[in-house]
Amino acid sequence: MLWISFGIFSALLLGVYDVCRKAALQNNAVLPVLWLSTVASACPFVVLIAMGQVLQVEAVLHVLILIKAIIVASSWVLEFFALKNLEISVVAPVRASQPVFTLLGAVTLFGERLTAGRWAGILIALVSYAFFSIAGRKRGERFRVNKWIVCAFGAAIIGAGSSLYDKLLLNRIGIDPLVVQSWYTIYIAVILGVILLLFWLPRRAATTKFSWRWSIPCIGLLLAAADALYFFALREPDALIAMLAMIRRANVVISFAAGAFLFREQNIRPKAVALGGILAGVILMTIL
Repeated sequence: MLWISFGIFSALLLGVYDVCRKAALQNNAVLPVLWLSTVASACPFVVLIAMGQVLQVEAVLHVLILIKAIIVASSWVLEFFALKNLEISVVAPVRASQPVFTLLGAVTLFGERLTAGRWAGILIALVSYAFFSIAGRKRGERFRVNKWIVCAFGAAIIGAGSSLYDKLLLNRIGIDPLVVQSWYTIYIAVILGVILLLFWLPRRAATTKFSWRWSIPCIGLLLAAADALYFFALREPDALIAMLAMIRRANVVISFAAGAFLFREQNIRPKAVALGGILAGVILMTIL
């Protein structure tokens, strides 16, 4: 199944994307980093549109894509703030809870059905995510009261809604994946630019200063490549959105390794146990 291979490579790129985000956000202003990385992501699509490589679509479809952009922009703002203020080895697993909400929506809204083996893989992975939460509490991240944990979970829930909306746009309505990715990326850059002007620029002297880093454009380019693979996977007729969402969240493997070896984060051993469970779950979902 080609869509599974696309999902796995998308997960690998997302892992490196997480590392670049953490590196860019350390002691840096969140909104400028988010906006500039999105501009970098939009640049290739602006070129494709100018070259006529992106299909023209009617206005009503642009409205639907704009809704997608608003959903994603909301998720990104929450996630970037969470990632700046928490360890990457905590944020990534919390964000990986997204497939729980995606699964509920996919089964409820689209009537998706999974084999027993794939259900087992999903359940093992979800239990492993719970162990990550336990490890976070040992470090003092109390999930009920920490506003950055709340931001991370909010990003996961909104991200699940985005995944379900993708299924509607690509499979039910049949919009070309390149059209969706091109325009929603451009729209997000515009939306985040407005947010930057309204909320960061007037208060920039009283907030964290912004400093340029080359990891910032890498964020956008890696995400563009990962999303392209994801959209093409989702366009496959036999693609299961619940399973694809779970495979993509295997990017936590790379995020975890970066937290341990690059950012020297603590309490790694219990997180490693949970990581093994996630790998086992993904393997089950892939081979059964």
